[in-house]
Amino acid sequence: TTLFQTGTSGDCDSDEENFDEIYWKMGSTNMKKFFASLKSIPPKSLSLTKEVLRKRKQLDVTVQGLQPQIKVGLIKLEEIRKTQQELVNHKAEVEKNINFEYEVDVINTIKKVISGTREQATNCTNCQFTCDFPCRCSDGWKWFCAAMDMWGNCKVCPDHCAMRYHKLQNYTFEYDIKKEKRTYEDMKAKYEKACGQKLTQEKLKQKLEEELGQIQSKVHDLVETVSRCLARLD
Repeated sequence: TTLFQTGTSGDCDSDEENFDEIYWKMGSTNMKKFFASLKSIPPKSLSLTKEVLRKRKQLDVTVQGLQPQIKVGLIKLEEIRKTQQELVNHKAEVEKNINFEYEVDVINTIKKVISGTREQATNCTNCQFTCDFPCRCSDGWKWFCAAMDMWGNCKVCPDHCAMRYHKLQNYTFEYDIKKEKRTYEDMKAKYEKACGQKLTQEKLKQKLEEELGQIQSKVHDLVETVSRCLARLD
């Protein structure tokens, strides 16, 4: 897909503009198209050696695991953007430090029980994330799980946790969107607690902008990783 095309260094500015446009304009319909495009990649003709199959499985697991992380990141970006917009919409209240309520879309993590099959998932108990499904390895043989690297750390979960935090379980972690009401006071208190000081209007806006940049960078890195994996599968 166009999203995963890589350009030369001379195309950097254009690539960044395209990425900005993607994550700012990506609504629910475009997100569905984005993830559907990953599923529509045609199978490749590979020599069926054990090593090739192992590497392909690792790449498939990585792509599968990074998709929900990209989705979560995009929704978080939209949550912050909506918060910034609410500060603009309620400028008078903000200037007078008057509380107000607003609503945002947030990620809701759910456990989906695997039924009608003996298949199990390797889940990270620290990140609450499904790293490999279906996983063919028993708990005692997690070294051979396609999600693990040679040092026993996960290549898929958000914090790349050690093997000991991973368990075979009969459910997967999935994500949907729910509406959540927020208040200006609670939002401001959260950022003040995080930085350990009272925040002025400008400082609060700055903190939101910093968080936005951090998540944007993370989503960009995830997309680049998926791009490299797909290129290696070509």
